[in-house]
Amino acid sequence: MDRTSIRIRKRSPEKFSNLKEIIIDEELGIKAVIGKMNKDQDSYRIQSLLFNTDKDIGKVWSLKEAKEWTKTKKDELKIAVSA
Repeated sequence: MDRTSIRIRKRSPEKFSNLKEIIIDEELGIKAVIGKMNKDQDSYRIQSLLFNTDKDIGKVWSLKEAKEWTKTKKDELKIAVSA
């Protein structure tokens, strides 16, 4: 695991044919690992979310905050990745 981030796993990486990292919100220090799933190559899906923990980079997230953000933004993330 990257020591400068908290990883919230949404799906197993074995379910994907390829993965890449994208920035969800640079100011808030949120990235996502996305990819096309083995069973559905037509669209990208989130494999995991990464939340910054390095105070020199920006906002520092706690595990509790990261889980809560993920829970409240679940529907918005589906739209953002599929767009």
